[in-house]
Amino acid sequence: MKKIALTSLLAVVAASAAHASINVIDGNPLYMPTKGHFYSETSLSSHTKNVDEWTLGETFGYGITDRLAVSVNTSMSEAYWFKGIKGYQSEDAVPGQTAGTPYAGNGNSWNELGADITWRVINDHAWKLDVMGGFEMGAVPLNMRAISHGEVASLGAVWGDHRPFLDKDDTFYTWTAGVRGGYVNNDWTLSAHANFMYLNTEAFNWGDEEPFGANHLLNLGVAGHWTMSDTWSAYAGADYYKVLDHYNEEANKGYWDLTLGLNMNIDTTKYVGVYLTKTMAREADGELDVDDANGYGFGVKFGIDF
Repeated sequence: MKKIALTSLLAVVAASAAHASINVIDGNPLYMPTKGHFYSETSLSSHTKNVDEWTLGETFGYGITDRLAVSVNTSMSEAYWFKGIKGYQSEDAVPGQTAGTPYAGNGNSWNELGADITWRVINDHAWKLDVMGGFEMGAVPLNMRAISHGEVASLGAVWGDHRPFLDKDDTFYTWTAGVRGGYVNNDWTLSAHANFMYLNTEAFNWGDEEPFGANHLLNLGVAGHWTMSDTWSAYAGADYYKVLDHYNEEANKGYWDLTLGLNMNIDTTKYVGVYLTKTMAREADGELDVDDANGYGFGVKFGIDF
């Protein structure tokens, strides 16, 4: 009888310990594929100021070992699908624009193409620490351009949006080095990260210090993940971005990206989530602009580990 009771107790403890791993990929900020496993996270997003603009994003990765993983990421955008302009103005489609001329910001656009590598330095049961590096070519973040120069200029892109493939005047190249770490238990995860990014109009130009020829960007962030049940989990994250260059210092106050999400596990290797995002730019007087022109972002995400 004692043996049966002990076996039952161990089964209950094992089941409780396995609660957090009911799904190997569930939107956890410290997720990393194991050796020989691929993963994919696909997102579709828009924003409240213009629901005719949509972005389809994809991150695809592979676990080389349990501690080393690589991934590629890209996104494509389309706007005004249902207004019939396909990148060019039609009469009265958008106030203030001339019919038949290109309209900046709509049409098809391949936004960026990047690759990352992650090495898990510490892979304890609860504590994790990653060192990361990446390279990306494509558009300059809208908020970075606005904050560092006091105005919103046209965005770069890999291809499309009325620009040739990897146009030398619009395409930016970004090198990233960073660390990420945190604590994981059966019910929740808390993580923090720090990234240093170097952006330039040429991939291997390290000395061009002219404004908007070279930019140095610091990103600091925290994220939390709460496993509410075997089916549901919640996510919250905050990222701060600051241009480190000293030109136009009055407008260079940084900005925040905030994210809230709710995920549903489909099974042990798949999940779907809905997300709400908000960017808050710090104005020249130091005040946070919580009602900027971008409104609120929203979207859905699908993830799978296989």
